[in-house]
Amino acid sequence: MRLSYENKLLAILALSFGFVFFDRLALSFLFPFMAAELRLSPAHLGMLASALALTWSLSGLGLGAWSDRRGAKKPMLVAAVLAFSLFSAASGLVAGFLSLLLFRALMGVAEGPVLPISQSLLAAGSTPARRGFNMGIVNGSAPGLLGAVLGPPLLVALAEAYGWRAAFYLSCLPGLLIAWLVWRHVREPAPAPAPAGRGGGFASLLAERNILLCVLIACSYITWFIILISFTPTFLIQVKGMSPQAMGR
Repeated sequence: MRLSYENKLLAILALSFGFVFFDRLALSFLFPFMAAELRLSPAHLGMLASALALTWSLSGLGLGAWSDRRGAKKPMLVAAVLAFSLFSAASGLVAGFLSLLLFRALMGVAEGPVLPISQSLLAAGSTPARRGFNMGIVNGSAPGLLGAVLGPPLLVALAEAYGWRAAFYLSCLPGLLIAWLVWRHVREPAPAPAPAGRGGGFASLLAERNILLCVLIACSYITWFIILISFTPTFLIQVKGMSPQAMGR
């Protein structure tokens, strides 16, 4: 059966943002394997997670807005997927903390615009009745499934079989395929007309009570999530004495 464009777009964008989290969380699950060799401490892990989060947030804001102004969502998404995949693989080349910090920060720059661009493409390509459902799949279900459910056991298995460097190298392969799928199947949407009678940019948005509350809730949730997902794998192995296989499950 031939897929509709809406379903095809949903599948491709779900894979795109799902593998953003797969690559982003790879460091957390591979850190116990690499810490001794690179002489890394939990403090280094915190700085690595913070650098990626900072560049991600700034890049998502800046490059997401730039792609809207230029009407270049599809090329930007292809470039972002290719870049974050390659920078994730480059984490396997590092010799110490500073080079790893550089590659993780650059990966944050590449990953930042993926979600805002995906949301713009979904808003344009979804039927009104399915817009919320599609957003939920891409924004919530896909990263949870690929990054937090399938990612840990797969990455741990690769690290144990081939080493942590090879696990980083192999993690880039799905991204290369996804970039091709975006280029081959995703359409550049027509520019959306500006809403009448609205202005003021971010200030006017934050003046809306519900938007401000959602921003504050999201900031609190994401802070908790990044801290939890960054340190839990190392805590389970170093403090609780779990094996890597048990931690990955």
